[in-house]
Amino acid sequence: MGGGLSGRAGLGEKEALMRYLSDKLDNMRSSDRAQLTMVCTWLTEMYLDKLNGACAAERPDQYQLVSSLSPR
Repeated sequence: MGGGLSGRAGLGEKEALMRYLSDKLDNMRSSDRAQLTMVCTWLTEMYLDKLNGACAAERPDQYQLVSSLSPR
């Protein structure tokens, strides 16, 4: 996995990718275990990257926003 997604994509691109992956996850069969694992891992990494960014910037308002996100 490595150094997260910081600096690799713009904010809008990250949000779009998270939305795409979430939609993809909703439509996967439970038998596609390898793909499910990869998509879940990627989404988790992206969520933690957002959380870490908010904490590192010492922006409690952003931290509250990110931590209040719930799965659809």
